[in-house]
Amino acid sequence: MRYVAIALTCVVALSAGLLMSRWSTAPKGDDPATQSTAARGGVDAPMPALSLLDPQGNVHTEKQWDGQVVVVNFWATWCAPCLEEIPVFIELQNTYRERGVTFVGIALDDRDRVIEFMERLGMNYTVLLAGPGGITLGERFGNLVGALPFSALVNREGTIAQTHYGVLSRDDLERMLVKLL
Repeated sequence: MRYVAIALTCVVALSAGLLMSRWSTAPKGDDPATQSTAARGGVDAPMPALSLLDPQGNVHTEKQWDGQVVVVNFWATWCAPCLEEIPVFIELQNTYRERGVTFVGIALDDRDRVIEFMERLGMNYTVLLAGPGGITLGERFGNLVGALPFSALVNREGTIAQTHYGVLSRDDLERMLVKLL
């Protein structure tokens, strides 16, 4: 429990520091509150372009999920709340795969740790490696505070329909998915 508390404290401090840094150093006109939705990402914005490697070295882009409902989840192996969600994602990937739902985990971590967690947890969905660059990519999905876990649900038209900071419960996520099917 002590390690979980330390990790959570680090995540909160990192998020607060990142947010304060953005507010204090953002050039005039670059304030997220004044940007258009499309420019800053988030709900109603198109799914951002991405080109990331999976742990096996294969390149993945957002185009491969055209026409599908996509749950994009930003996570890290050191983030206890992130790991709490993964079993739910595994279960719902099995349940909704045939209905055109795809889960994509974007790991802000190194390859070896990600592979270890994928194998241990039996992850059955696409996992991509973003490393520290995942913070910037997360911002393009609407994560303006750099929080983990962070999820964005993308509809079949390729638009971000909903975003969520923190752990998604099975019931909440399933309700969100059903609205998009």
